[in-house]
Amino acid sequence: MNIHKNDQLIYLLLFLSAFLTSLAFAYYTQHAWEDWYITYRASKNLAIGNGLVFTIGERIHSFTSPLGTLIPAALNFLTGNSSDDLVLWLYRLLNFILRGFTAILLFKIANTLRLNVWATTFLIVMFFIDLKTVDFAINGMETGIVIFFLALTIYALITPINFRSLLLGVSWGGLMWSRPDSFIYIGAIAIGFLIFNPKISIKESRTDLAKLYSASAAITSLIYLPWLIWAWSYYGSFIPHTIVAKGLTTDPLARFLFIFQDPAQSIKYFAKTFQGVFLPAYYSMGGWPDSSELIGATFAFAAAIVCFVPKVRPITRTLSCVVLIAHIYLNVGMAFVYAWYFPMVAFLSAFVIALIIDQCLEIFDRHQSKSVNGEKNIWFNADALTKSLVVLMLISVMSLTLSATYQIRIQQAVVENNRKNIGLWLRENASSPQDRVFLEPLGYIGFYSNLKMLDHPGLSSAEVVAATRKLGNNHYDKLIAYLQPEWLVLRPRAIKRIQKRNPKLLEETYSVAMDFDVSEKIASYHNLPGRGYLEWDQQFLLFRRR
Repeated sequence: MNIHKNDQLIYLLLFLSAFLTSLAFAYYTQHAWEDWYITYRASKNLAIGNGLVFTIGERIHSFTSPLGTLIPAALNFLTGNSSDDLVLWLYRLLNFILRGFTAILLFKIANTLRLNVWATTFLIVMFFIDLKTVDFAINGMETGIVIFFLALTIYALITPINFRSLLLGVSWGGLMWSRPDSFIYIGAIAIGFLIFNPKISIKESRTDLAKLYSASAAITSLIYLPWLIWAWSYYGSFIPHTIVAKGLTTDPLARFLFIFQDPAQSIKYFAKTFQGVFLPAYYSMGGWPDSSELIGATFAFAAAIVCFVPKVRPITRTLSCVVLIAHIYLNVGMAFVYAWYFPMVAFLSAFVIALIIDQCLEIFDRHQSKSVNGEKNIWFNADALTKSLVVLMLISVMSLTLSATYQIRIQQAVVENNRKNIGLWLRENASSPQDRVFLEPLGYIGFYSNLKMLDHPGLSSAEVVAATRKLGNNHYDKLIAYLQPEWLVLRPRAIKRIQKRNPKLLEETYSVAMDFDVSEKIASYHNLPGRGYLEWDQQFLLFRRR
């Protein structure tokens, strides 16, 4: 590449581009994800002296990311608990900065790999414009932190630097502090480099790699072990209660065996995760072009299976192997793949596609220089077609991102504000702070009501998990009849299911207290992309126990 003559200027431009695009997205959408308020309730309790708990007096590990919880707690404490919105914006600012440094890392990695300008441009632009990667870095989730440490891991493995084991250990430790399931990606990357051993700028054997891993793992343990020890002493387990609750309906071993027992059905499951990599959150609820699913799934599928192609470069096969393992994890490890699991896969998949682009263009350029007479046109056309596909994919992703940005703006202003109002209403109308609320959307309603939540499937509630185990299922009607909460917050779909299973439960035991319905407001927005996602949460009915 000849574009790194003034690297410092390029680094500055990359940093500012990532920072400002993130800032613009956050300012326009004002998006705060539901899970931000699940986590932040525990963060705020810690900051004001109530302990790292969701409900005061109950030591329930109600969050997943240690950093995603402790950093907001520190920000709340430093700002004197003056403004929850200020804490969110300061947390966003941290993610803006990390996105800027991630862009610089990507450029350095591209230089180390000697990627051509087309592949480098694709890699960096995809990082800038991939919707879920941007959104989950600004909406209160820990994605910006995770992606930074993921990029730092790749940088440490392929770049000839001093203290590689230290940098790699810090990267892995950062990943574990960001998301506890990061060990999947750490292991996948380690396995991929061992299998394919891509000797790019560092000529080392698999034995050398194993020694590097051992030293780095020791550093990672020193970094992460204090959290495990503290969590175990404080909560009685270092496994987040959120994972326990979600795992009640998932049997990973059975799902893994199912892949071999019914390959055809397994392909359908995998196809859903392939489609979800580059598409907007919960696209399957409707309102997006069918063609986008096919195009997105094609590129994601290619990124996952190119590791089986022998003549592809080792580094490409290495990262493709990581992507494939990630897809297996998403399909085997959980019953439903939530949107925030995709940014890491999208980041790695875009990396693989960029490497494929680079190798294809190199092959076409080499053949063009060797060809004579009419043969040159064939390779010239292949080169032009590849570049056209690069431009087409970037334009397609950008158009989806711009459309979804508008969708997210409306969702925040209408749907999320409606949930906030539900929480505030409950806070004002509850008989006492000990009133219990049964619901599924825990974040906004739980935070703004500050009441005791009996959430489904039990992210913050030991009672719901215990009841699920005792009853043998987590059906709404069974849990409600068993737990007898003072309040219910239900979508119309859930009400119909309850009435079908237990017709008298709601009629005899509860009465409708309020109907929070914003369906007419959503319907008033014409040409709203992804309308089905907003319609899912457009109405909630509040029931009070008689």
